[in-house]
Amino acid sequence: MLKTQANKSVETNRRPASPFGAERQFESSLCVPRSLSAAAVHQCVESRHRRLVSLCLAALTLWLVAPAGLRAQPAASRPAPPIASLIKKVRPSLVVLVSTDRRGKPKSFGAGFFISGDGLIVTARHVAQAEDNLLAITHDGAKHPITGFLGEDRDYDVAVVKLDGRGFAPLPLADALPKTNEWVALVSPTDQWAALFDRTDAPAPVCVGRIESVLSLPGLWTTLHTTVPAQHGQSGSPLLNERFEVIGVMPFLSDQEQATVSPMTVVQQLVAKARTGAPIAFAKRPRKGGSAPLLLDADFKAGAEAMKRQDWNEVERRMKRAAKSFRESPLPLTCLASTYAKRGAWKETHAACEKALRLSQGSALLQVLDGTSLVMLGRNADGLASVRSGLDLGLPDPAMRRSAWTLLATAEAALGHANRVREALENLRSLDTAEASQVAERIRQINPKLNLSHETNSK
Repeated sequence: MLKTQANKSVETNRRPASPFGAERQFESSLCVPRSLSAAAVHQCVESRHRRLVSLCLAALTLWLVAPAGLRAQPAASRPAPPIASLIKKVRPSLVVLVSTDRRGKPKSFGAGFFISGDGLIVTARHVAQAEDNLLAITHDGAKHPITGFLGEDRDYDVAVVKLDGRGFAPLPLADALPKTNEWVALVSPTDQWAALFDRTDAPAPVCVGRIESVLSLPGLWTTLHTTVPAQHGQSGSPLLNERFEVIGVMPFLSDQEQATVSPMTVVQQLVAKARTGAPIAFAKRPRKGGSAPLLLDADFKAGAEAMKRQDWNEVERRMKRAAKSFRESPLPLTCLASTYAKRGAWKETHAACEKALRLSQGSALLQVLDGTSLVMLGRNADGLASVRSGLDLGLPDPAMRRSAWTLLATAEAALGHANRVREALENLRSLDTAEASQVAERIRQINPKLNLSHETNSK
């Protein structure tokens, strides 16, 4: 497969306001025969955009509302080790986090775990919010006040805090996402807080299950769905793989019986960002926003359900509110952009994409949506470059990739760029030979003067 080009297409000096206008001079500059009007060329290209938008919207909707439909069943991993060995190995790395008021009275509790020997602790954001103070109780019963705050992610309900001291036992972090059907274990210091607070309703300290699905829209969102039974009191606990590496963090619990877990990549990003500066005092930590993560936000959930039933007015209303509540999240903005694109509201699509891309440059889906809107607004070079960026980043679905290359081949043919047409057809052929041949035939009808000799000699 040929690599996509990073440089932008060269547009004609005199371009009409629409992407492919009907001016005779513009037709001539593109070498479009008089028998095929520029309006017909526009219609052909626009059909590629509609197809691509529909595929992007379908992928986003499926990800939001139908996680069970994305399950895969590869070969099972090795059996889980005995519970006793899990507890013995991991227990020194776990802490009970107790929120206290100004008088030191316990108000709530959760879990956390060390990721460094000098006291860095990962927990759920809503646990770190606390009342006034947060106390960490290690496996030996020692009590340590949390003194530093390194960062948080409201979307995923994850936070990194710090206590003073050295010599703690950190858990290693996994360097890759887990695979479907791998066994995993949620390990919590529930036995310790049950004894501390004289509770008889504590869940088991180790809950074992498997990865049911890894749902990912790269650059936007990733979440791990498991068969692990989840109960209140486990927030902030680590999810471990068979190598005892942390692959996720237990966030705010919904009413689901099985754990949906925030991936370890969120923690790695927080730590990498925090390492560039000193932690802030825990007393000065940010206290903005509610406790629930994005996927449990009422407006976001309602908007996702509205996408499923194609109620676009409700999607717009709900996702606008979610975007206002979660200003650092690109996902509600992406849902808004998809909704506007479905309606053909290209200015609004581009505006939503611009905001989302300021938060996440690495989303292929966002790049494609933005490229679609730009081309439909007449900004052909910028638009096609954005579609290419999406292809470079890696679109999540083969049908999306085929449609994107088809769009590029058709649009570049209308612009008279023979080399880029051949490149797009070559990439399309690597995905679907039959479709590449059909697109090439349509291009010959649009612009018979284009030299597609490389394409015609390749079968």
